[in-house]
Amino acid sequence: MNIGELMNNGQNALLVVSMSDLKEFAMEIINEVNQSKVLDNTAYTAQEFADKHHVDVSTLWRWKKQGILKPTRIGGRVFYHESDLLKMTES
Repeated sequence: MNIGELMNNGQNALLVVSMSDLKEFAMEIINEVNQSKVLDNTAYTAQEFADKHHVDVSTLWRWKKQGILKPTRIGGRVFYHESDLLKMTES
């Protein structure tokens, strides 16, 4: 039984864990997180993006003006992508 299975079992336990087991568990968690980061390439209008992320449209405008968030312009309209937000949070 690995650490993840022990945690999901729902019972309390006192464990002695080797460094290699702890490293393996950490790598499993990292892999799960990386696999869940599927980028949404949908183009959202400012209002749709603001609603989805619970911010005001003026916040998006301010982030754009400050160079924090770089939206895409298509045919004179401004669109935002999830990848824009992820880039912002990674910096």
